[in-house]
This record gives sequence, C-alpha cells and structure tokens, in this order.
Amino acid sequence: MGNRQISVAFSLVLFFFCACASANNWKVEFLKGKAASYVKKEKTFLKVGDEVHEGQAVLTANSSLVKLKHSNGTQVVVGPSSQLALPKKKAKKTSIIYLVKGKLRYIGALDEKEAPQVRTKTVSTAIRGTDFMLVSTPFLGESEIVLFEGKVRFLNLADSKDFQDLKPGQWGGHGGRFGSTIKKPIDLPASVLDTFKAQFLVK
Repeated sequence: MGNRQISVAFSLVLFFFCACASANNWKVEFLKGKAASYVKKEKTFLKVGDEVHEGQAVLTANSSLVKLKHSNGTQVVVGPSSQLALPKKKAKKTSIIYLVKGKLRYIGALDEKEAPQVRTKTVSTAIRGTDFMLVSTPFLGESEIVLFEGKVRFLNLADSKDFQDLKPGQWGGHGGRFGSTIKKPIDLPASVLDTFKAQFLVK
C-alpha cells in the first residue's frame, strides 16, 4: 500500500471515529444564569455553543436554566439548583441520563430510535418520543414525574415488578411522603400542567 493510500485510509478511520465520538455529545442551546460542567472535579462554566460529553456532570445555579440538545434532536432542560450526570455508555447498553438532584424536562426526538434511560437514585423511566418533567429530592428520598406528552413507564429500581404506566397529564411519585412503592398516577388539571411547563421556558 502506497503512502497516498495509507493517508486516505487513516483519514477515513479518523473521520468515522470522530463521527461516532460526536454522536453522543450534547450541545448547549440556551443558558439563563450560570451552569457548569464537571469532569473529575475540573469545573468549566458553560456558554451557548459548548458541548457536553458522556462522562461529565452538569450543575446549575439558583434561578438558572440550561438547555442541552443531542445530535438526534432530543432536548433536556435542566432546572435551577440541579445536578445532571451523563455516565459513559457501555457497549450494547442503553445510554443513561441521571438526575442527581433538582428537576429537568426531557423532550424526546420524534425519530428517537434508542431512547436513553432517564433516572434518579430510586426510579427509572422507559420512554419513547416523550415530553415529561422529572424531579429528584434526595434528602427526602423522593422522585416525581409529570407527563406532558407521549408514554412513559415509571419504574422502581429496587423492584422491577413495581411500576406504573402514565398517560399525558398525569403525575407519579415514589419514596418519602409518597411511600416505598410507585403510586397510582394522578390526573392533573391543565392549569397545573401549564405552571410546570412555565418553569422550563427557553427561547
């Protein structure tokens, strides 16, 4: 193989490696207030246009919002005083979005082929093209979900048989004041749903 062929082959390998590496990246599309990413205790303040990679965590300050958009169109809006972790994906495993504390709004892409697991310390969600809010309150041991559109299964990580399938407009809770099992979903009035959505308004 000549030098030219080796150069072309190397360029193709590098191109496909970069394409695969960037496929799991998230880009900051909107920022209100302050937010930072963390990698091994190294803190970087975020700005619009920055990328957030698997293996990083995102923290927001009081009264702050940051909107992350995946290359497949999926969006995550991280609420004020919240912490989000994006663990590195293992081979043949589903990606994970881990809400450590605070709240987020997840808006799945319409053509989302492999939806991630969005979870807290105690619950996980099985989702497809879904729009929902997830809340994690660690000091109370509570997790809450409000479904705006689509379908979601709210699952107790300690018991795979303990789950509830939510419909749009419903709330679900687990832990703390809500008990050790997934409670039956509660229908919410439109005005309450609008109030929750307003907490994540971005441009």
